[in-house]
Amino acid sequence: MCELCPRSTSPDLGGPRLKLWEIPGRYHCSIIGTCLSMAALRRLLPRAGLKPAADADDYSIHGHAVAGSGRADRLTKLINKVLDTTWGPEVRRFTAAPVHELEEMWRSAAVNGRIAGAYWALMSRRGVPEALLTEAYGTVHMLSHLLGSEARSGLRRLAQAERRNAELEDALAALRRAKREAEAERDERIAALEAKLRAAGAVGAVTRRPPGPRPAEADLLRRLALAERRVAAERSRARVAEAALERMGKLIDGRAAASEGVPAAAARAAEPRMAETGSSPAPAPAIVIDGKCILFLGGRPGAIPHLRSLVERRNGRLLHHDGGLEQTVRRLDGLVEQADMVVCPVDCISHEACLRAKRLCRRLNKPFVPVRGAGALFAKSEGRA
Repeated sequence: MCELCPRSTSPDLGGPRLKLWEIPGRYHCSIIGTCLSMAALRRLLPRAGLKPAADADDYSIHGHAVAGSGRADRLTKLINKVLDTTWGPEVRRFTAAPVHELEEMWRSAAVNGRIAGAYWALMSRRGVPEALLTEAYGTVHMLSHLLGSEARSGLRRLAQAERRNAELEDALAALRRAKREAEAERDERIAALEAKLRAAGAVGAVTRRPPGPRPAEADLLRRLALAERRVAAERSRARVAEAALERMGKLIDGRAAASEGVPAAAARAAEPRMAETGSSPAPAPAIVIDGKCILFLGGRPGAIPHLRSLVERRNGRLLHHDGGLEQTVRRLDGLVEQADMVVCPVDCISHEACLRAKRLCRRLNKPFVPVRGAGALFAKSEGRA
């Protein structure tokens, strides 16, 4: 059969399948390039008694195999055997199928990416219509172009990635050098500082420990103990002052209710709302400024300038927080730390802000003075001015 003659579509006396050398030569390149890997082809060369040159590339070996595929020599027979073994399931499926189903089987294999096995099974089967062979050859031919284009694009991306990788490796090496230099400089500084400490006698010998604390250490321990005693005394005085303020507040509340003609039961009826803050409100006259910094929580905005004026006339300083209306409740932490005392009118502030301020005052050992109302505080303070 010559390569230029159309392939016969009638059953052949040689059986249902064709050998590689019986297939028209125009299909040999696509068959070997698609259905046989270069690694497998290179392994077949020694078995066929061939020894390629050391510098032989894939194209040269592929061309040699394609050129000899029209002859039934040892290499061609080995290639035919490897193709039948590798794609055995597809070969058996296409051989057993009737001719009118081959077109659908080929198209399904092409869509699902099983081209290599189906192409060899179709090309080696006898009785395949020439139109179907041309269609399969065209599909493989165009696929090779697409794969070549994608391969070139992949090579470009690989080259770009390699350049980028080299740049990153250079940058990493520079960072590592800088890190080593910084560590060396740090070690030198530490060694210099240790040398200075040893020269000053601040670092004792490791093998000998002094029998007692050094004079400087003893002085620090003595001052620390004195400071701890002072802190304990101040805490005790603060607790006594808080208890006195609470007693005074209850006494003044009772007198104020009696003087205004309010029954004691009515005065006690207002206590549940104040108890939500966690303590009983103290009256404004119990507040002694004496140059302290007062934090005032909540209240009506119009009364703040007057309260600030009253505090400043007593050589004090007034801080204000609106209780969470426009200012965040978290801002209380910094204000409580600055203040010497926190005053909280329980009728004009959110419970969250009041309770948060009280917890902060307890933790910082600072007085927390709840009062019944900002208006009463302003009026009584103005009366004492």
